[in-house]
Amino acid sequence: MKKALLFNFVFLVICVHSLLGQQYYTRNYTINEGLPDNCIHDIFKDSRGFLWIGTNAGLAIFDGANFRIYSSLNGLAGDQIHSVTEDNQGNIWIGCHDGGISRFNGEIIESFNTESGIISNEVSKLYFSKKYNILLIGTEEGLSIFENGIFNSFQEKTNGIAKRLQITGFLEQEDHILIFTNGNGLYKYIPDLKNLIRIPSNHPLNYNSANSVFISELNDTLINYNRTNIKTINNNECLSCQSIGCVKDYVEDSENNVWIATWNNNYFKTGGLFKYSNNKIEKFNQLLGIDTENIFSLEFDDATNILWIGTKENGLYLFPQTNYTYFKALDFNLDELDVKDLLYEKSGVLWILTENNVIKRQKDGSYKLIRFQEFEKRFYEFKKNNIKTKYSYLKDKYGSHEKYHKLKLSGKYPFPNPYQKYDGDKSEILTPKSLYKPLKYDVYINKELNVFNSICMDQNNNIWIGSNSGIFKIDENDKIKYFDIDGIYFSDFAFDSDNKLHAVSWEELIIYQNIEENLNFTTLNFYDDKNQFNIHKIKSQNNKLWFLNEKGGLLVSNNKGQV
Repeated sequence: MKKALLFNFVFLVICVHSLLGQQYYTRNYTINEGLPDNCIHDIFKDSRGFLWIGTNAGLAIFDGANFRIYSSLNGLAGDQIHSVTEDNQGNIWIGCHDGGISRFNGEIIESFNTESGIISNEVSKLYFSKKYNILLIGTEEGLSIFENGIFNSFQEKTNGIAKRLQITGFLEQEDHILIFTNGNGLYKYIPDLKNLIRIPSNHPLNYNSANSVFISELNDTLINYNRTNIKTINNNECLSCQSIGCVKDYVEDSENNVWIATWNNNYFKTGGLFKYSNNKIEKFNQLLGIDTENIFSLEFDDATNILWIGTKENGLYLFPQTNYTYFKALDFNLDELDVKDLLYEKSGVLWILTENNVIKRQKDGSYKLIRFQEFEKRFYEFKKNNIKTKYSYLKDKYGSHEKYHKLKLSGKYPFPNPYQKYDGDKSEILTPKSLYKPLKYDVYINKELNVFNSICMDQNNNIWIGSNSGIFKIDENDKIKYFDIDGIYFSDFAFDSDNKLHAVSWEELIIYQNIEENLNFTTLNFYDDKNQFNIHKIKSQNNKLWFLNEKGGLLVSNNKGQV
């Protein structure tokens, strides 16, 4: 078996469209993403990092990207997978409610049923004791133990008649393992004696038909009884929470919160996902956007701080507890949070770019909202005072390099000579009158500022906001300056390791060597130059620029600025 990929979720996600009341990010996996069924009975992470998911239609193995499916067609004892665990040798044990159990070593599947010695093929719960090196098999009829290749089974009898002993859970103690049942009281299995003993009703954990118990790292004890109620004991203080549902699973996270999966048992009006913390129980369904109250299984991955949640009918949910922060529009006094781009500074400052606003969020949670109107002021100042002069060469029938050289020397044209075309450090003089394009002049001088599209940082830690018309610089004092880019619609911007600005338009990639001090630029036009630079998006990472070609290709620049 190949080593699994760990789930490295280290990025921040902002969700714009969410269910009403949802406050945290979750991701939902269903049959549409590759699960064999939407009913998730069990979730188990093995020692290799794989996630094993028991469903009503087979077993799914998740490596962080893809699901691999196993069923009875592959040799499993059944398809209704209710429980999964791992033994000391790394074998995976699969409990099937419709056929017994299977052992999988990564290559070979071996199955066992009543003919092999299991008391019932309706397996509901598996537990492996690392201390005693034994597998406990809970079924609808009783308990089986697998030890040293042999099955030993136990069943309650009255006057020689077998009674139904439905196993619901296990809890390992110092020298024994507690066995919980559905309405038949509490038992303990003593491995050294290989004996199953019924526990007297006055035992503190044998509380009013307790069907499950969980003891946290803080020694909080949670007891689910009568299939709906839960009692918690903390430092001898008791908290009774009525009607949370029949508990199917418990798990404790890295913050010592206990998560409780419950369901309505088909006829109780209760159930859902609950969090127990500081002697309080809170329901989390609405906060996570989970619209079913039938929660069947839980698994907490402490390597990634992710809580996995299995439901009866809605598939699997991923809930990252600390790697994600969820922001709503109201957090920034906005009606909508239509996020276009994000930038995170090492200092902890988060820049959030929406279509028409810029949010600067400090590490302490405070923020500054820079509204679209502030950028419009700078843009329209340029448009009023400079835009006609800048693009005047487009309506000049007699334009030439010599003419604009003289205009620059006289101070009448404060922009780069339009008749001098640059290619990196090289340049060429264009043919006189070749830039006369009056229709293009009308388009350029009437361009408007409509929308933001990207945010980037230069090598001097200045923040730049890209828009359809040009780019804005925000300095360390949050002062805004507009830089007009030759063109009418830009889709993305980025700086390379040499602080060169790359601007992407409909059909061009424009490169400024130093946009703040020298407005000379190099243009790579897909149609004129017949090159590969029909770029759609651009991103900077690890001192390299990544370009997404319009036709789906991906290009990357080296440290010398070559693509």
